[in-house]
Amino acid sequence: MKWIFLVVATLVLSLSIPLAEASSIRLLPLRLDMNPRSPNASIELTNLADRAVAVQVEAFSWKQENGQDIYNKTDDLFYAPPIVRIPARDKVNIRFRMKKAADVNYEKTYRVYFQEVAAKLSGENDNEIAAGMQFKIRFGVPLFYASVKPSWPSLKLTSNPAPSSPFSLKLKNSGTSHLKIKAVLLYPEDTDIKNVTGKPLASGAVNGKGAVYILGGSSTEFTLPDPKSLPAGSYKAVVMTDFFDDRDVDPLIDDQGLVWLNVSHNP
Repeated sequence: MKWIFLVVATLVLSLSIPLAEASSIRLLPLRLDMNPRSPNASIELTNLADRAVAVQVEAFSWKQENGQDIYNKTDDLFYAPPIVRIPARDKVNIRFRMKKAADVNYEKTYRVYFQEVAAKLSGENDNEIAAGMQFKIRFGVPLFYASVKPSWPSLKLTSNPAPSSPFSLKLKNSGTSHLKIKAVLLYPEDTDIKNVTGKPLASGAVNGKGAVYILGGSSTEFTLPDPKSLPAGSYKAVVMTDFFDDRDVDPLIDDQGLVWLNVSHNP
């Protein structure tokens, strides 16, 4: 089977992706954005359970190589408290402050992990809680520290066919800040891309995952599962991003964060 595509620039109605919650802890917001003028942020942790829980916080620098995420412990960030006890049905705020100066041209990227632990919650301080820790559930939040000069993503698309992926697209972000790829959807050829209605014929995810980030200077692959029930012919596919380019910074991405493709399906 072969898929052939051509990039199309256009406008279209925006689509939204629901947020998710994990374990008995709710986090708000689900990402952190800092800049040189405002190098501070906070996350609210809410304990939804009827029992007290303990949470440990850790920060990692984040880069990507060959489509893989690489994390390393970092001291670029100050955060407090690093270990916190949250009473039942209560909430706390974790405060973050950037200790390092921003890069002049490139966005800095991090992941902050929140580790729910089974602990001796009778402890009244961090050391007493840590002594009884048994790790349970871990979830991460991206943190982006903007550069001194304005930075943007820049998307490039390349066909990358593979036997296991009839429609496989290599996405490279050659810009200086991240780009979030939400999904790729397939529609009939006669779809009005300025007024999309109806359900897509097929949908896919990056490397079998949900929405993913492509950091500046990094790349990944995006595949659409083989829609075996579809006849040969032409279709429209759309790559959904989080970059609403109303300044025409990237010619591929429209002001709704979308990139449309003309796709030819040859089974």
